[in-house]
Amino acid sequence: LEKATRDHERQLALVQFQSADAADKAAYEAKASYNSVYKKYSAEVEKLLLSERQAGRTYPRETILKFVLGERVMNAKPQIDKQRREAQQRVNKQRTVPDGGRSDRSSSRERNGDTLLDLERRLDGKFI
Repeated sequence: LEKATRDHERQLALVQFQSADAADKAAYEAKASYNSVYKKYSAEVEKLLLSERQAGRTYPRETILKFVLGERVMNAKPQIDKQRREAQQRVNKQRTVPDGGRSDRSSSRERNGDTLLDLERRLDGKFI
């Protein structure tokens, strides 16, 4: 009786696991139908899911996808830094440095006197 009970419990657990896995797979595929990221990494997610199940661990496919994406981001960091350095070098090559803003030609105007007498002479006879 105990053996039959254990067998029944094991079969019941297997059926529950299979139905949970089918629901998880259906949810993942539904998201993959409108999100290209899910579709792009589905083979890698399934491969990693299989290896985790062989090790005795089971995770939802979406969790594994997040792990895969995180791993990709971490591995791409040196490449991103290199691209940013190259982009900054291109920007620096295109940048121009403005000169002092002063003309290299001398002014042709002479400065009029600043005294009150000079001002009176310039404005003599003009209506203000």
